[in-house]
Amino acid sequence: KNNQEGIRSPNGVYPVWKCVCSISGYHKQPIYDVKW
Repeated sequence: KNNQEGIRSPNGVYPVWKCVCSISGYHKQPIYDVKW
């Protein structure tokens, strides 16, 4: 499945970091290299 941002996640759910980045306003470009 793809989420609304078009970022494919391994299990088809919304990644937690994506929600945090969207709230912070970092959704202008795909974020794949987030380090925990």
